[in-house]
Amino acid sequence: MPYVQRDSSGRVTALFNERPAEDAEFLLPTHPDVFLFLNSGVEGSVDGDQLLLASLDSKMVRVLDDLLDLLIEKQVILFTDLPVEARQKILARKGVRGHLQNLSILVEESDETL
Repeated sequence: MPYVQRDSSGRVTALFNERPAEDAEFLLPTHPDVFLFLNSGVEGSVDGDQLLLASLDSKMVRVLDDLLDLLIEKQVILFTDLPVEARQKILARKGVRGHLQNLSILVEESDETL
């Protein structure tokens, strides 16, 4: 879970696993600012358009996940009809999404008690 430190212009300058200070901001690992920070200074680093495209791609993957779930639920396709590699990737994504959702619920609950 990345906590970020920003400079005066709002650019992320550091990431932390644990909250280093009360004013540290929590961001999801998939947040564009985290992505930009991790790729800054890398040869061929991303520009704004690439960052936007990566952000849109991740959102589109979520749409496709939901669409696939709906098609399986409506029995338009069967999960077992998919190639083994596809099933493994789908199950892995579901596992990670479930884990992240559980963590975000814990964070939200702990924020409410403050």
